Amino acid sequence: MSDKEKLKKVLEVALAASAADGVEYDEAMSLANSILPAVITGEALEEFLTTQAGIDIEDVDFSELIDVMPEVIEIVKNAETIELDSNYMQEASSIIGDGIVINNLCMALSIRIAGADGISAMEAGALETVAQGLVNINPDLIDGILHGLTVAEGAMI
Repeated sequence: MSDKEKLKKVLEVALAASAADGVEYDEAMSLANSILPAVITGEALEEFLTTQAGIDIEDVDFSELIDVMPEVIEIVKNAETIELDSNYMQEASSIIGDGIVINNLCMALSIRIAGADGISAMEAGALETVAQGLVNINPDLIDGILHGLTVAEGAMI
């Protein structure tokens, strides 16, 4: 599977989790505000992961995020129609793969986008489904990615 397809699926999963209670404006903006810093800081994030965290990032090429950008509107439009369950996550996980970086990026974006307007009970359940469906989750790495996205977003304002 190409990195573009993996990253597209990551964004789809993240938005589907936040759409468990409907897509709100804040969530759509959080998606946009998360993607742009990730595109711009992709090289810096790769550097951090390899040097600071000692993680091999061969499982994802962050430069491919720019190629996913034109498809984001379609992902947003379809998010509420996705039935986020174990079957969906099994299919999504087969596309995303088992790479540590891409799995934790998926979980971090899911949390960030769902949390843009506060995490509802429905979103909490969806986030649990995402966490159970991904194969290589590391809470410390998720925190690091979330922190990096927040810092990058703040630097862009």
